[in-house]
Amino acid sequence: GLPKGVSVVSYQGDVASDAGKYTATATLAWDSANYNAPILASHSWEILPAEYDLTGFRFLPSTHVFDGIIHYPTLEGKMPVGMDGIALEYSFSSGATHVSDGKVSVIISFRSASKNYNIPKDQYSSVSVTPKGINVSWSGEKLYYNGERQSPVASAKECGVRVNGAAMTVGRYTATAESQNSDYFIINDSLEFEILKALNGWRVVPSAS
Repeated sequence: GLPKGVSVVSYQGDVASDAGKYTATATLAWDSANYNAPILASHSWEILPAEYDLTGFRFLPSTHVFDGIIHYPTLEGKMPVGMDGIALEYSFSSGATHVSDGKVSVIISFRSASKNYNIPKDQYSSVSVTPKGINVSWSGEKLYYNGERQSPVASAKECGVRVNGAAMTVGRYTATAESQNSDYFIINDSLEFEILKALNGWRVVPSAS
C-alpha cells in the first residue's frame, strides 16, 4: 500500500523469537527532490508465551518403607523442555519421613527460567511411609521358678522393644515382642519359653564358738 515512488529500504524490529512486545519500523526511499518525507507509523506487535506440554509426565501417590529419608510423590515420565532448551522444573510443598506422618497431601509447584512459556498451575498428590520389618534378639527361653512373674528378653538396635506374656508358675508359654517405635514392626515377634522347677540348693548354717 505504499504510494508510487516510495519503497522500503530496510526493516527494524520486525523479527524476534522470544516472547515479548516489540516495535517494528521501516526505512523508506522516495523522491526527496520533489516530495516531502512519507509519514509511516511504527507497528507494535507481540509474541505470546507458549504452553508447556504436560502430557509426558505425572506425579503418582506413593508409599515408601521407612528408611529415615524424606519421601515425595513419584514422578512418572520426564519434565518437558521448551524449544528454547530450558526445562520446566518443580518443587514439593512437603513430604513424609515417618509412619506417624500419615498420608501427606503434597502440592507440586512449577517454575522455569524461560520467559517463553507460561508456568503451569499447581498439581496435587500424596505420599506415605510404612514401617520397616526388623528382627529382635531373644534370650531367656528357659527360666526357673522364683515366685515372681518372668518373661524372656527381646532387644533391637533400631528401637525399644516391649515384651508381653509374662508368667509365674512352671509350664510352657508364648511371649510376644512389640516395637515401641511406629517406624518399625517386628518380624520374629513371638517366642515359646518355659519356666522350669526351681533348682535345689543346700543351706549351710555357720557355727560359732
